[in-house]
Amino acid sequence: MKTSPPPSLSFGFPPLHLRWRGGQKGVRIAFLFCFLSLISSVSFASYISMSTSVESKVINNDLLVTVFSQNKGDEPAYSVQSEIKVGDKTIMGQKKDQLEINAVWLTQAQFSLKEFKPGQYPIIILQHYADANQYPFSAPVMRSFNYRSGDRPADVFGKLSSATFWKDGELELTIKNMSDANINAKVSLVIPKELSGSKARWEAQIGSRSEDKSKILISNFSALSGSSYQVYAIVEYEINGFHQAVVIPGMVKIEELNYFKQYKNVIFVAIGGLLLLFIASQFVKNEKP
Repeated sequence: MKTSPPPSLSFGFPPLHLRWRGGQKGVRIAFLFCFLSLISSVSFASYISMSTSVESKVINNDLLVTVFSQNKGDEPAYSVQSEIKVGDKTIMGQKKDQLEINAVWLTQAQFSLKEFKPGQYPIIILQHYADANQYPFSAPVMRSFNYRSGDRPADVFGKLSSATFWKDGELELTIKNMSDANINAKVSLVIPKELSGSKARWEAQIGSRSEDKSKILISNFSALSGSSYQVYAIVEYEINGFHQAVVIPGMVKIEELNYFKQYKNVIFVAIGGLLLLFIASQFVKNEKP
């Protein structure tokens, strides 16, 4: 996001009166090394944090979806818009040009369920917004709803691994079938627009009491370093005349390679060692006849 310049820092120290044979120059150098190794730069950054909640209600053969978007950051969000998908239909909500701090934007969409079989289905929301520089961001949110059926125990569960990378990473999806029947599942990956995946939709044949594993390559298209994204795999299948949908969450973190951050402890230890050697050499040098 937008980063503010660091505030100016000033430190006042009383004058030092030290008697050291290495002279005041050596003292100043020693304290300078200590000061540089202990003081880190101070910066403050503003940020946007979009909180999204979803409510759904089935009325006869229609589904009403309500999305509440709240800006919980410390700067306004721009171009706030909800993209809502149910089945094969996608509805784009009305765009809010500017959403102030703590303000809430409400979006509603209605979907026909006449062609849907009884069972559980996913609701996919992709929340779009931008910062003051109009840099775009998106965040997926998942919910599910029941149509003409109550909650049924899932026959399938799974796990989606997390990944941390800068350019390219890999996710592993494990799906386990706990039923006594073979399952032909349709699997889809839900990720933000800033990322791209090697797979979007595919089929998985999972035998009874067995598991299926898939590897998915993820690439950073436009995400900024330090960003974290919730990603999802959706497993949909039919069993005993009912449609079932299982949502499996994962996490992706984008981190640019930073050698100083990665080896900062080693660097500080090296600086401390050199400082000690410097101080020791001053005493040895001045104790010689």
